[in-house]
Amino acid sequence: MSDTRAPQATDLVYDVLTSGGSPGTAAHEALVLLRTIRPDAPVLLAPYVHLAP
Repeated sequence: MSDTRAPQATDLVYDVLTSGGSPGTAAHEALVLLRTIRPDAPVLLAPYVHLAP
């Protein structure tokens, strides 16, 4: 997990959740952000898993 990217992803997740978004949407938007910032580093996406109905 990246010490630089994890806080960015976490901030985005909480922003989406506090705005009424679903956990799935929050996780998706965080992964899109990370993929946009570093498309060459899929290892940044690996720590994030959303398991829910």
